[in-house]
Amino acid sequence: MSALALLAGCAAQAQSGASLVALPEASSIECLTLAAGARPPAYPESELALKQEAVVRVRLVFAGADAAPKASVFYNLGPESMSNTVLEYVRNYRLPCMASGAEPVVATQEFNFTLEGRKVVHGGLRDELARKNVIACVTGDERRPEYPRDLRGPLPQGNVIVRLKFSNAFDAPTATILTDAGSRVLRRIVLDHVERYRMPCMPASGKPIEAMRTFFFRQEGARQYTLNDLTLQQFVDGLDKLEQQRVRFDFSTMNCPFDVRLNLYQPFARNSVGEIERADPNRREFIEWLRGVALKLPEAAAPQIIGQAMTVSVPCGTLDLT
Repeated sequence: MSALALLAGCAAQAQSGASLVALPEASSIECLTLAAGARPPAYPESELALKQEAVVRVRLVFAGADAAPKASVFYNLGPESMSNTVLEYVRNYRLPCMASGAEPVVATQEFNFTLEGRKVVHGGLRDELARKNVIACVTGDERRPEYPRDLRGPLPQGNVIVRLKFSNAFDAPTATILTDAGSRVLRRIVLDHVERYRMPCMPASGKPIEAMRTFFFRQEGARQYTLNDLTLQQFVDGLDKLEQQRVRFDFSTMNCPFDVRLNLYQPFARNSVGEIERADPNRREFIEWLRGVALKLPEAAAPQIIGQAMTVSVPCGTLDLT
């Protein structure tokens, strides 16, 4: 099955907007460093001899710029020797840019011990910052954007993604167009529309809050490209630059099988990924990977596809792209 479907004669609305998506704040984990002399976790020789593989997931709490994090294991598929070597390693982490007196930074990380290559594969440190719920109070988007009345020629169509930065409760957000479907007309329509936005519940002393929104511009009767729902294998087969991926996931450690809902924003922004029916913290590394990948899209389809949603069905088993 292809990732795309083509609809002819679609009686879609001329334009509509998806909901605002809150973006996470900048995190201190971006300055993560290792203490002098730190060595990466080694595969215990005894477990290699026993052909023991494992997935270890840890939660880390950073209390200060110069202090080692408090580390705990919340998932371990293997013996204690494997989690111990991970804990020994992550205690060398430091966040030198963490401000004095700041709230503790909580993060998670996953380590895979795999016999293939006798190696330990680990993902990045993932901050558990909550997304802002004040997005719900944004006003000014009660009406849909409209095509200009004096527009001559064929109506442009496609998807426009805009990034918004709210600095206070009274002013319009700073708007940055991430992609405009190749149309200056659509870019201008969206910028004029979001100029009306306000965030009245934003705290007076709060940091700027960022969000993203996708607008879908459609012509009735025109041919439309849409995203199909896919199995994980079909999704992986359609990835752009698949040969550059170096990840390994054991879904038997993630309460499989399960489905995720993915809004495709790459390569213009990170994809939005949500778990369907039930969430599981053991899927964090996999979901972060999904947020960073892009699909190979035909040039004609990309302006309509970016911003659309699809369901990806994940089976039990292992995905190994290392």
